[in-house]
Amino acid sequence: YQSSNQSKESYHWRMYSQDDMQQIHNNRNKKSEDELKMVMSNSRAKFDKDLFLEDLKLLMLLVIIYLSNKL
Repeated sequence: YQSSNQSKESYHWRMYSQDDMQQIHNNRNKKSEDELKMVMSNSRAKFDKDLFLEDLKLLMLLVIIYLSNKL
C-alpha cells in the first residue's frame, strides 16, 4: 500500500518538469491574491449582474413589505 502511494506521487511529479513547476510557481507569485479576487469577482459580476439586480429588486420589495407590516 505504501509503495503504491509513493509510485503515484513520483508519477505526479514526473508529469511536471522542474522548469514547469518553477514557471507555475512564478506565475502564482506574480499575481497577488487581490488581483485574483478582482479577476474572479469581475468575471462573476459580468455573468451574474442581471440576476443580481433582479434579486436585489426582490429583496428590496420584501424589505419594504416587511417594514410596512411592522409599522
